[in-house]
Amino acid sequence: MVNVHANVMQSSNDPDVNCRIAPKRPGCYTTERLAAIRPETYRRVVELLAEPREHVSYRAIARECRVNHRTIGLTKSWLHSQLSLLKARVLRVRECI
Repeated sequence: MVNVHANVMQSSNDPDVNCRIAPKRPGCYTTERLAAIRPETYRRVVELLAEPREHVSYRAIARECRVNHRTIGLTKSWLHSQLSLLKARVLRVRECI
């Protein structure tokens, strides 16, 4: 006889499985989820991360955009290669204005 309850309890201990099964569960800080559910907020987070002239802390961005600071860190690491290009583009646009 297989104990189904024990099998379910064992599989729910893996945090990656929990994020895939229940993406709305607190603690699943993903850039993809932010971009899909709140695209305007995602764009604002990227703009603030790409701000070339002053450093904006993760917590300040999180407060302004109403997301978790861990989401900000994951977004930065996810977009690391694209941020340098975005910073250069922002500087060029500001110089033209």
